[in-house]
Amino acid sequence: MVLALVHVIFALHLAHWYWRGETLSPVEPSESMKTLEAGEVNAGAIFFAAAILATLVFGRFFCGWGCHIIAVQDLCGWLMKKCGVRPKAFRSRLLIFIPLILAVYMFIWPTLKRVAVAPVLERWWPTVRSDLGVVEFPDRGFTNHLMTEGFWDTFGSPLMAIPFLLVCGFAAVYFLGAKGFCTYGCPYGGLFGPADLVSPGKIIVDQDRCHQCGHCTAVCTSNVRVHDEVREYGMVVDPGCMKCLDCVSVCPNVALSFGFAKPALLKGRPRNSRPHRVLDTSLGEDLALGAVFAATFFAWRGAYNQVAMLFAVGIAGCATFIAWKAWRIVRERDVRFSIWQLKRGGNLRPAGAMFLLLSLALAALTAQTGFVNFHRWRADSAYEALAIEKARVLLPGQPEISDRARAEARAALEHYRLASGWRDGGAGLVTPPASDLRAALLMLVTADVASAERLMRRVIERSGAGDELVVDLGRVMVLQGRAEEAAAMYERQLSSNPAFWSVREQWALWMLQHGDGARAIAEAESALTRLPPERFTRTAHARTRLTLSRLYGALGRGEESLAQVVEGARVRPNDPVMHENVAAVVYRVRGDVAMAAAAMARAFELDPSSTLRLLQLAQLELESGKTAEAISHFEEAARREPTGSPRREEVARVLESAGHKDAAERVRSLR
Repeated sequence: MVLALVHVIFALHLAHWYWRGETLSPVEPSESMKTLEAGEVNAGAIFFAAAILATLVFGRFFCGWGCHIIAVQDLCGWLMKKCGVRPKAFRSRLLIFIPLILAVYMFIWPTLKRVAVAPVLERWWPTVRSDLGVVEFPDRGFTNHLMTEGFWDTFGSPLMAIPFLLVCGFAAVYFLGAKGFCTYGCPYGGLFGPADLVSPGKIIVDQDRCHQCGHCTAVCTSNVRVHDEVREYGMVVDPGCMKCLDCVSVCPNVALSFGFAKPALLKGRPRNSRPHRVLDTSLGEDLALGAVFAATFFAWRGAYNQVAMLFAVGIAGCATFIAWKAWRIVRERDVRFSIWQLKRGGNLRPAGAMFLLLSLALAALTAQTGFVNFHRWRADSAYEALAIEKARVLLPGQPEISDRARAEARAALEHYRLASGWRDGGAGLVTPPASDLRAALLMLVTADVASAERLMRRVIERSGAGDELVVDLGRVMVLQGRAEEAAAMYERQLSSNPAFWSVREQWALWMLQHGDGARAIAEAESALTRLPPERFTRTAHARTRLTLSRLYGALGRGEESLAQVVEGARVRPNDPVMHENVAAVVYRVRGDVAMAAAAMARAFELDPSSTLRLLQLAQLELESGKTAEAISHFEEAARREPTGSPRREEVARVLESAGHKDAAERVRSLR
């Protein structure tokens, strides 16, 4: 009932976001990674920290009472038992450390490589930060991100829910046991387990009532030998215990209960002998299975831009068990799995032959996926190394691209071709739209404009049009001298997609350039009435207002321009772009420096990483007479720039021309 209630709460959270357009950020432990890397304090980080602290006191109860994956596994196990299938736990001495490795990778490594590894290695390895993907912690420190409009931004496609359920629910339970995914794949458990070792919250026993009947061990889905541990230690010390209390409820003598005792680390010596842990694998098999797990995980992680990390972990866990069982079929005389006799007396049974065929098919699919993933990784790495700016390849009159960049782009395109779907000439099952779009930009680098347009149209045909994609396609058409055709395409797209604010802005600017600004204004105002409610499309509403503001401004209708951009800022109060434009328009229309400075201060508050906004704020403060604040902000902006940079010298000249020679000298002397 409690685990079902967890899903009811999820549904209410989703419904709140749907109806309000903004809600509490996802209460998901993985969101903590944003807090550790970017300083974005969200509900998931607070919840995860609270859960770990509670575990230090009450033990590992969250897994048993609050985890939605536990609910999925319990449901899958219940359905299997109804069908006569009783999953058996798979026991490995080394694979059990995978959750801890994943936890370190997710929650410790990002900070460790930023503060310790990169500073030590960058003297001998200059590109260590980019090669390791180091994310620099923002200067502004921690910021409040408890509320969000993009509730689903960090979640995968809803279409992946079904395969995830099949793999991490049914398959993981079937192959690895009732809590198979928790035991061999959950990174959160990788932290809850160690925390449980120092927790006083335990399942304890009344020795006078305990008859060692074994009922407790029989019902434990966490693979804990409860009757052995309470006999030897007077409590359950295994960190895999999730405090679900199944053992407590089934005890015929009411001998077990939840209580407080010594932490497991201080459990002392057993009364008789240490409980024996039955293992299914030898040490050599464990080492080989570890290699199989790692290879499968990296082959599937991020496949086709759809397979998330935890999904890849589930696939790797199931594939590892299948590889182990296939190995046993090859080397042993009698092999059984679940209700199937795979081999008997050295003779392969039909079920065994089918198992081996399925194992080979899975191995082949994993190898093919790994090949595709490798080439996509090579292509993406080359693409990111080129640091392609759309303005350089999508707009005419940009600087010439070097021959070296063109050669690197052609090499990346070959990797993208190999990673594409089979019907597009590659080895994959399908071509991810993101790969096609990156390949299109690389084609522009190589001056193959026609092929770039073909790829963009292919993405639209297969995945549907998107606001930014339609704009990019129009710019490619303009590069080929088809500006009027691009404008006509924009107009067609707007008739069916009124929320495409970027497309509307491009089309409106086209109309303005051709002397029909009134029509552009009329269409934009009409679009505001055709857009869905603001709670669903706040960005489209606000940016359409911004387009109207620019159109009114171009036609010399200043007050109307100001009214539109102020309304846009009201619709999107946490959008720094809107407040930045409010500052620009109010300065141009009314000359109100104080109001412009206040708007720019709000824009900088929302995005303190922007040095340009900081400089604009300082300039406005200087003009409005806030000299101390302006000098402070000018110096802060200068500190963000490297020594000798043109922008730092420009700041010094601005201060000098304003009569602040001491401040100018301080800026020039910064190191």
